[in-house]
Amino acid sequence: MTLKEASEYLGQPVATCEHGVSIYWTVVDHKVAWGSDRFLLEPVAGSGSRWVEESTMIAVRASI
Repeated sequence: MTLKEASEYLGQPVATCEHGVSIYWTVVDHKVAWGSDRFLLEPVAGSGSRWVEESTMIAVRASI
């Protein structure tokens, strides 16, 4: 992934699914670690943040 492609994710809403529960996030940062693209996500509601690999993110089309 190029830097330009990664920057297109910034500020976008995404979701992750864990144990059948969808959690909605906003993408706030990007890095490459161990050869994988990772994104820093902050929840739409609540607090905290989490680094995840691109393959675990689901694009959200509608605004939350």
